[in-house]
Amino acid sequence: MIKAIIYDIGGTLLYPKPPIDELCAYAEDVSGLHIPHEAFGKALPYLRHFMAERDQPAGTLWGSDALLREAWAEYYVHAMQAIGVDAPHDQMMAVGRIMSDWYTHADRWAMFDDVPPVLAEARRRGLIQGVISDWGTDLVDILHGLEISPLMEFVVASGAVGFGKPSPEIFSAALTRAGVAAHEALYVGDTYVLDVLGARGVGMPAALIDRDRLSPVLDCPVLRRLDQIFLVIDREF
Repeated sequence: MIKAIIYDIGGTLLYPKPPIDELCAYAEDVSGLHIPHEAFGKALPYLRHFMAERDQPAGTLWGSDALLREAWAEYYVHAMQAIGVDAPHDQMMAVGRIMSDWYTHADRWAMFDDVPPVLAEARRRGLIQGVISDWGTDLVDILHGLEISPLMEFVVASGAVGFGKPSPEIFSAALTRAGVAAHEALYVGDTYVLDVLGARGVGMPAALIDRDRLSPVLDCPVLRRLDQIFLVIDREF
């Protein structure tokens, strides 16, 4: 019997709200650099591949606020270099850190439309709810600002526990906080390797949320909307 739902954050509960133009405009105002907005957005590398290259061994990058901030800065510098922004590398890294810090505020994030009713229904059912996320220690303040915190019994951020997904330590930490056995907690996230296989590594059942309908057939439940989680729970693993 499922007693707890544990959620990933980015792509599962939240998405970045302001357009990339606002990020570029802010960075330009602070730094004085000219950053062509449209070209910058198109030049950003594929995030998961970019971070995976720097996350060696797997899970270590996301376990450090300092390493993560530098990796995000490099991510933005990559795009600036690709579009020919003319500035010394050290200056561009400083701008990249400014961009990274810009996303540490709650008003830069929004919940998907299907999230509030799911959180409310899970609470109505008496299910324990919590978070496991590859995120810095700023995550708690972001969730508090979005008024999600009151619906969660716990938040486990990689930057706080020192381990990122798919490391078993971050999933085990969440189970300890939830106070349930692994088979009693359902984890839902938007990546197969990090979320589904990571959860299974400690014995947790898992579902993949695929909002863009890009996933192939997999050996786990695939959700198109978060509210389909209750169809999975009601079937009982």
